[in-house]
Amino acid sequence: MKHACGTFDRLLRLRSNRARRVGAFLVAAALLSGLLSAVGLTNPGGALATTSPALMPAAGQFFPVAPTKVLDTRDGIGGVPAAPLASGATATFPATGLGQIPAGDVSDVYVVITAISPQDNGCLQDYDSDLVNPAICTVSFAAGDNTTDSDIVQVSSAGDVSVTNASSGTADVSVTVLG
Repeated sequence: MKHACGTFDRLLRLRSNRARRVGAFLVAAALLSGLLSAVGLTNPGGALATTSPALMPAAGQFFPVAPTKVLDTRDGIGGVPAAPLASGATATFPATGLGQIPAGDVSDVYVVITAISPQDNGCLQDYDSDLVNPAICTVSFAAGDNTTDSDIVQVSSAGDVSVTNASSGTADVSVTVLG
């Protein structure tokens, strides 16, 4: 008599090491699937629920997210004008509540910041938008060189971050959150 697990049963009866490993893998996968479902870590379709509270880190722990562009002055991402950041100008933008980035309970974000086509030597400074610019360079660049660096930056009480162009020329700026 055939039943739904007929193939699985045949695999378990085989004597080869490979078949036993495949069978053990299938058993482990079935058990894990049931466990994840039982503790609420899957959505109704059975896929892993990446935003489940059970997967969220405790306070002070790093939580990686899919790369989420939160600022790009070339096309206005982040609610800024679609124009290079002027000398001494600051762009303030939301760094939380977008993509997989939680809207609340975020103290810092891990960002990748890129200076694009800067007109003069200088640097970009990133900081919590509730604070005064500490004047610490995050990305130092030479005129004409696209330069990227990363930083962990504190977010404001509203979840915002500011980036200041500390050069005597304009530069486009891109910021992507990774965690």
